[in-house]
Amino acid sequence: MKTLLSLLLLLLLSTAGSASATGRLIPDFILPKVNSGGSRYWDLDFLPDAAASSNPGSMAADEIVALPGQPKKIDGGRQYSGYVAVDEKAGRYFFYYFAEASKNASGSPIFLWINGGPGCSSVGIGAFQEHGPLLVSPGGKSVRNSHHAWIQFGNVLYVDSPVGTGFSYSNTPSDYQTYTDATVAADNLRFLVNWFARFPEFAGREIYLAGEGYAGNYIPQLAKLILNRNRSLKSPSINLKGIILQNAVLDFLEDRLGFFDNLWSHGMISLRMFSSIHKECIKNSTSRACLDSIEAGSRVVAPLYMFDLTANICNFTTAKLPIDEYYECLEKDVAAYFGSPEVQRALHVDPAKAPKKWAQCNRDVAEAYGEITTSTTGILENLLSNNVSVLIYSGDAGAVVPAMSSRLSIRKLNLTKITLWHGWYMSITEVGGFSEGYREGLSYATVRGAGHFVAKSKGPQLQALLKLYLSGGLPNSTIPALSQEF
Repeated sequence: MKTLLSLLLLLLLSTAGSASATGRLIPDFILPKVNSGGSRYWDLDFLPDAAASSNPGSMAADEIVALPGQPKKIDGGRQYSGYVAVDEKAGRYFFYYFAEASKNASGSPIFLWINGGPGCSSVGIGAFQEHGPLLVSPGGKSVRNSHHAWIQFGNVLYVDSPVGTGFSYSNTPSDYQTYTDATVAADNLRFLVNWFARFPEFAGREIYLAGEGYAGNYIPQLAKLILNRNRSLKSPSINLKGIILQNAVLDFLEDRLGFFDNLWSHGMISLRMFSSIHKECIKNSTSRACLDSIEAGSRVVAPLYMFDLTANICNFTTAKLPIDEYYECLEKDVAAYFGSPEVQRALHVDPAKAPKKWAQCNRDVAEAYGEITTSTTGILENLLSNNVSVLIYSGDAGAVVPAMSSRLSIRKLNLTKITLWHGWYMSITEVGGFSEGYREGLSYATVRGAGHFVAKSKGPQLQALLKLYLSGGLPNSTIPALSQEF
């Protein structure tokens, strides 16, 4: 059985799920980088060469005619997928999936979604498990319409980043050997520039950058590079409107402490364990006393499913299950769907470049990471000072980068609170979660009863939250907030 220490550190970065009740998680890579000096603060002046590709490709050629097993009538507009060059000389290409808005695609904003991991597929997870227009059905042979897709708010672009993730690939073997936050951020910017070159009608549109888990590094870093590029008068400018972060890694030390605060607040570890961990680990997170304190809790929480503490975990040997008990068996079905040659042909996957076995998370990517950013709070401060709207939200029933971690990281920003902690509502009587707002342009919210993958278990609530945010109504409540917090 894994110790709680290894479990914790795995959980912090295995943000898009190669996980089941037995604890199949991406290997941790954060702690070795911290201890070895392979972590740093982000260079805010960094600007990569992001010239448009000499061969932008064809929007028409990327249009998806039909996916195997799709409904006769699908919701939304046209769909596209294919490869976009991020380095033509190296032969490095990102795979993407793009779904037009269900209404007024030509006038709606764009949402760019990146899953974390690192190495977890945004196409296979974000699009076809969380909030894309089509979700993989039980059995992994068909897809069904989603009732909580983000295409109701705009056009949604999912990208597999970095290479080695999903269907993204490189012809240069060394590209798979070392990743850093700087190289991935540069590639993400190049992808976006070249994607707009292929889809010129969307250039200049308002864009929101969004993601979960380790995308707490990816998204703020990409946003900062966009600001740097716009400031350098590169053309065309990218109309960055805001960033949206879900259960995101923001500050490594706060994430660790928040993990244990979360377990304590859920009544899952004893006061003695909680107090011992805080006492020993704040002084020295790698000391023997700290490790022993953490080890003591492993026997208590190891049997739990950390991505959603309330989830019904299915049995892989059971053939038929109610949909509410289908939570993580879904990853097995998604792997079967994307591993199908017929599906790959429909998505325009090059058979010569397709992985031998598609996996929603590639653990080799995490293991090959050479340098990380252990805190993105400084980048968030910079974005807010440049009038970039920030929404951070958490499912309150998950332990993987839980709500408490996000709240501790936000506290580090020293922002000015203008809307005090209060409930936001789905209706007059239904509390969707809790929220607070800051003068500098950051909103924080929880989604009540949701796990790490909020849309999987609370898709309608997440839609309501986004609607409030996009309309300027978050934080919002039918009950006035207290004039003073206690």
